[in-house]
Amino acid sequence: MIALVMTSALFTLADLPLFAKFTSKFYLFNTVATQGFLWLAGLAISTSVVSFYHYLMVVRKIYVEPIRDDTTIHVPQLILGVCPVPFVDAIQYSAVALLSSEGVVHMLYSLD
Repeated sequence: MIALVMTSALFTLADLPLFAKFTSKFYLFNTVATQGFLWLAGLAISTSVVSFYHYLMVVRKIYVEPIRDDTTIHVPQLILGVCPVPFVDAIQYSAVALLSSEGVVHMLYSLD
């Protein structure tokens, strides 16, 4: 599972078409090319290919290379990263309470 998450993160960094960053990079390269900076678009595309090669080397190490160390990797369970909604709701509620006019007045009177 850790290898799959790492592979997905690396493919996201590489801007493969199935991932979110691909669209923004495609529009950026397209805009640069249509403005007449073909050399810059070519340079950007070639650096993207080079970075993709390096990401693939990491994925190759994960899946193809033999394991040299048999130690178990302990991954802590992160509730915040998997389900951040309760934490975000609590932060938003406290921010609204503090920044609303009643919250500011209450805070000012409590300072006296």
